Amino acid sequence: MPFSLTDYDFKHRIIVLLDIIDFSELTDDQELDLLKIINKELMNYLNQGGWQKENLFIGFVPTGDGFYLIGDLINSLVWGQTFIIFILSFRNSLLKRLKDINSSCSGIKIAIHFGRTLEFKDINDNHNYIGSGMNDCARLLSPINSYIEVKMMHLNDLKL
Repeated sequence: MPFSLTDYDFKHRIIVLLDIIDFSELTDDQELDLLKIINKELMNYLNQGGWQKENLFIGFVPTGDGFYLIGDLINSLVWGQTFIIFILSFRNSLLKRLKDINSSCSGIKIAIHFGRTLEFKDINDNHNYIGSGMNDCARLLSPINSYIEVKMMHLNDLKL
């Protein structure tokens, strides 16, 4: 049977890429400690705000020096705004926490995008995600990106 993308269901979702600056320059122990702090802060931030993880994120995709958070389907403009406010607030809270503990982290970059994703089961039978939206999200962190390109990518997605 030939492989066909029509067998899969692409959906538009909010995608967040959290990138830890100079992560690869840390020792293995520092990397693990930093990821533990980030996970703990994310859970603390969710709990403090009364957020339900299941209502915000359906996927977590590690990248090696950060991770993607895949948002659930947007069913309203208010939900999309809530998600963006949550992510930006979390980033600020995390940066403050890392500064308070004198972390060796150089900083955190974040990209938020609305784009196409495809959920699939990986070799370990875990949910995973691919899609042009994830690639576009990563491009937002590119040093050669400009405000105009970011805005054009966003407008193109809204027309879909």
